[in-house]
Amino acid sequence: MAPFFYCFIGQDWSMSVLVATIITFFLFVAPLFDLTPGLTWHDQQRTLQVASILLSAIGLWINRHLLPVFSVKVHILVGLFFLLGVLSASLSKYPLWSFVEVFLFGGVFIVGLFAYTLTSNCSRQLVLWVMVLLSCVAALLALRFVSSVLAAFYFKADLYPDAVINGFDNVRWFGQFQALSLPVFAGLIAYTGRPLMKWGLFITLVSLWVSAIAIGNRGVWASMIAVGLLFVCLGKDYRQWLKWQLAAVTVAMSLVWFCFIYLAGEFGILGDGMGTSRDLATSSNRLDIWGYTLKGILSAPLFGAGPMGFASNYVFREAHPHNSVLQIAYEWGVPALLVCFWLFLLFVLSVYKRIRLDSGRLHLVYVSLFAAILAVMADSLVSGVIVMPYSQLWLAVLVGVLASELKMGRAVNCSYRYPVRVKALFQISVCLSCLFLGGVILRDLPTLYPYELRPGKGGDAPRFWSQGSIHGAEGVSR
Repeated sequence: MAPFFYCFIGQDWSMSVLVATIITFFLFVAPLFDLTPGLTWHDQQRTLQVASILLSAIGLWINRHLLPVFSVKVHILVGLFFLLGVLSASLSKYPLWSFVEVFLFGGVFIVGLFAYTLTSNCSRQLVLWVMVLLSCVAALLALRFVSSVLAAFYFKADLYPDAVINGFDNVRWFGQFQALSLPVFAGLIAYTGRPLMKWGLFITLVSLWVSAIAIGNRGVWASMIAVGLLFVCLGKDYRQWLKWQLAAVTVAMSLVWFCFIYLAGEFGILGDGMGTSRDLATSSNRLDIWGYTLKGILSAPLFGAGPMGFASNYVFREAHPHNSVLQIAYEWGVPALLVCFWLFLLFVLSVYKRIRLDSGRLHLVYVSLFAAILAVMADSLVSGVIVMPYSQLWLAVLVGVLASELKMGRAVNCSYRYPVRVKALFQISVCLSCLFLGGVILRDLPTLYPYELRPGKGGDAPRFWSQGSIHGAEGVSR
């Protein structure tokens, strides 16, 4: 937390420090502590996400004279994306929930912009502290996983992945966070020069890989293969990251075989060994969902079915298509998807320029941060990364921090003024996002009750809330 206090000494940043500290607290406790008894982990994380959006908006207002200036191209693309979202929501069957999704994406953008503003005006070591925070959360989750496995052996309880994962309602959502944290751990191992810390990080990385292999999450494997190919293509200067990752995988696979298969058999503990038979070896109905989604895209290619529109389908219980590309095209329309591709291409080009021009140990940290973003985007091709609140929040923070380090926008002094119309439109959009999302939380939160006690448990998949279907009503999703 120390770098926060080096931010612009001499200026009144006390409120910014407070806002950043509270958001840091939310990121830390969201999957670790049950702050809202009676709610699911998903609903708790959604509530904390919206709270973080409101706080980020306050932080941006405090630092409104320090907002960065991006290129005209970036301004136009971001504005066009949200304009297409508003048009799509206006034409959708359930406009209220569609606008919730639009404002939620706007809120995620607000968090990323606040992270960008804070990082660009603080110590360069802040990016390292963000990665340490991510690693601490991952380490505590890995410790909880290991302790649950040991308890299962001690009490001879069933050793199924769902029984030893805590902090997430679904093992795949935990897999999304694993995809985000595994590249970061390898980057920190390669960065640190202290042998004791290096081996401590390596042991934690092995624990994370053990949980990832035991779960058998296809998204983790897809994401890490994509990131591994990235580091192979980058050349020998980045092979150290790859060596640590391969070493951790090798040790973890041996431990998984020994604990989940050999020892479990010796102790007579029930379980499915590695989760591959449940997840990796099957499509989990993904192919049928994607086929249905493609038909929907062809039927409404321009503006789609409306943001969150997939949650209103009557064919599948899933509330999203488990593919970010198909989801944007189906719900927002093909033009919005093309805008996303263009923005992502600009981001990748900025990373490439920085890799070519920079070097050093801290530079490897930046590349590892980009690898984490790339990993979670690869995971989003088979899961709901852009739907789950905790994944959305971390993705916004990491993109904002890395974009600041890449100098994608130029910092401005107090004498710069945005055009009046642009400034007014931005302020109105931020206010609408906060009011709309805050209103949904105040309206729905008192009516939520435990997922396990609801009628038809297991027949309704998550989207905004744990029960995410929106067909049949414009009120609380059900």
